Amino acid sequence: MEYLLKNNQEALFKQTLKKLIEDFLTQDKLLSVGGYIQQDDSQVQPIPKWSLGDNLKVYKLMIRASKIWQNELYETVANQLSDQIYRYNVVKNKLYSYHDPSIGEREGEIALDDFDLKALGLLAEQDVRWKGTFQKSKEIVEKGYIGHNLPLYYTYYNYEEKTYGPQEKIDILQSLRIVQHLSESGICKSDTIKWLKEQIKAGGVYEQYDVKTGIVTSHKEAVAIYAVISQIGKNIGDIELYTLAMEKMLNFQVKDKQHQYFGAFMEKDKDRLNDYDLVQALLAF
Repeated sequence: MEYLLKNNQEALFKQTLKKLIEDFLTQDKLLSVGGYIQQDDSQVQPIPKWSLGDNLKVYKLMIRASKIWQNELYETVANQLSDQIYRYNVVKNKLYSYHDPSIGEREGEIALDDFDLKALGLLAEQDVRWKGTFQKSKEIVEKGYIGHNLPLYYTYYNYEEKTYGPQEKIDILQSLRIVQHLSESGICKSDTIKWLKEQIKAGGVYEQYDVKTGIVTSHKEAVAIYAVISQIGKNIGDIELYTLAMEKMLNFQVKDKQHQYFGAFMEKDKDRLNDYDLVQALLAF
């Protein structure tokens, strides 16, 4: 949907949205994106557990679509999501990643990449209820910055213990998604951008790093890592970072014309495509 919006393909965008609502809208009027129960060949039932991050992303797309195409449908969906996310995922200005309506449970630990600050900022502009939540969320994310040795972000926060984690090794892709959200709002740290450029020039950005030392603990590279970095570069208008990351990402493109996945992006040790990798690579262009 984000790709369709960027390329002004409203007919397909609207078609996809209607399909999303048909198949993934739960009884609580939130989208259970990424999971459903197949009942038979003709029916699907969404799993009654939703992701905050997914619904914030769809909200953000609805606001953008409404401004571009002036269609009341998008504004209606956005308003519904705003109300329901606030109802089920906000408690005293605190956001919670998931809510399971079957047991009335909220998790005390939240993934920082669920804090879509661009979406939360738009919510705060549209609805005064969200202002305190936006400020609290922004504060949590900014305080999750690790430091000089590794200028990235911890990937989760525990409300009860008021602690960030993990304390040993950081999943680079999850941390980069936090940077991506910050870059959309124009509050990306210059040290982070400098570090990413240095890492790529020195060989690459890898999937895992030691929190205290900043030393690589797993030398595996991935399509999505460079695709997300490319999008960060695009968001902040940094041509050098964008170019460096795109050059690395293009190394993962299948060049063999006889290959069944010719032209697609996939890791060399894999024999099947990864939907997330493909979508992120597409959005990088």
